[in-house]
Amino acid sequence: LGLARQSHGDHHPLPHPSAELMGIVLEPVLRGWNFHLPHDLQGFGKGLVSLYSQPICQSEWRYAVGKDILFCIMAHPNGLSRADICLIFWPDHHPRRAHGTLRNTLYYLRQLLGQDVLEERNDLLSFNYSLAYSYDVDEFEALTSRARLFPAEGKADLEMAVRLYQNHFLVNLNYDWVIPIRDRLRQNYLITILDLGFQALQDRQFDAGLEYCWMALAIEPWLESVHRLAMQLYAAMGQRVDAIRQYQRCKESLSEYLQAQPDPETDRLYHWLKR
Repeated sequence: LGLARQSHGDHHPLPHPSAELMGIVLEPVLRGWNFHLPHDLQGFGKGLVSLYSQPICQSEWRYAVGKDILFCIMAHPNGLSRADICLIFWPDHHPRRAHGTLRNTLYYLRQLLGQDVLEERNDLLSFNYSLAYSYDVDEFEALTSRARLFPAEGKADLEMAVRLYQNHFLVNLNYDWVIPIRDRLRQNYLITILDLGFQALQDRQFDAGLEYCWMALAIEPWLESVHRLAMQLYAAMGQRVDAIRQYQRCKESLSEYLQAQPDPETDRLYHWLKR
């Protein structure tokens, strides 16, 4: 699909499906998710940590980098050494100064979140996964993995995953460790949207399918597979003029972003629509 290219406008909220499309109810409950767990971490967006459903505001972090370090440790479930963390966050500092800053940062992080929030074994720092906690990134990946393992029953999981993806991963951070995770999650999100779009076409839920297309194209306007899906949806609705217009939008986007022309598969669909 070519989904790994950098998207534009990472700092803007993503388009999300309507309540009617997603079947949102008055009291949404994620499977296996308790909204009042002691530690609730949200990696989609700018990064948010809550205690018993109360968000921790930026001023409460004695060292602002403490929150970044927490999400970095979450991204490395096998743990990180103190030396590794110092190189990530203070690469230009003298090692003694960097280790002192890290020691103070971890002290206040534990004061804020609890002494047992981090474990240190064999010189490696890791999150204490025995705690009662929730993390939207883990939940998103678990839902999409389960949906693809059991595709016949996976639609609800994919819909829930789309609802979790409120924005790209830690959009305000550009550390080297963040960018590949952000790209991987964005690719997974786009594939999830496309899966739901094709499911909508099969179920003859054409308006829903088009909404999924617009969600994907708002992130990567050059995704030809999504343009083709929109063309198919329009054709299934008997709106061939709109399908042909979608081809023109596809052609313009490919030219603008990639300096490329549509694939033969897209051209064949266009010529079939014109018959």
